[in-house]
Amino acid sequence: MNEKDFIARFEAIEKRLDSLEKTPKEDFTSGTNSEIFEEQDGKIFVTQITGESPKEKTKNIVLLSLLGYKQKINELDILSSKLRENVAMHEIPLENFGTWVKELIPQSIFKKGKKGSTKITYRLTTFGEAKAKRLLKGVVKNE
Repeated sequence: MNEKDFIARFEAIEKRLDSLEKTPKEDFTSGTNSEIFEEQDGKIFVTQITGESPKEKTKNIVLLSLLGYKQKINELDILSSKLRENVAMHEIPLENFGTWVKELIPQSIFKKGKKGSTKITYRLTTFGEAKAKRLLKGVVKNE
């Protein structure tokens, strides 16, 4: 590949990137936040969930809760107690909460705090945010 071919190819790629950046993205979260997330006293509650087993529901609630806190009130680090409260609201037993949430670490969420502490916080990773958005999209479509 000579220099002219390389430049032509580079310009074609650059042109394609420009066209992709100008393409409007589907924003499925803007109008649905009020349907899926409810805000009360600085806390976000997930009103609709998906999942077959309590384990799957718990993991989905945690991901959606973290996404809701990030989008609605711009909070990134969320106390474990807030997430547990959200899971309990859906009448899911909390005995295995920690075990089930550990399965999301480190790919989907980060955990901060010492074992046994009451100040443990969770934060979405980039991958976890994408996963939560796909989950949110699925919940909205199933309405």
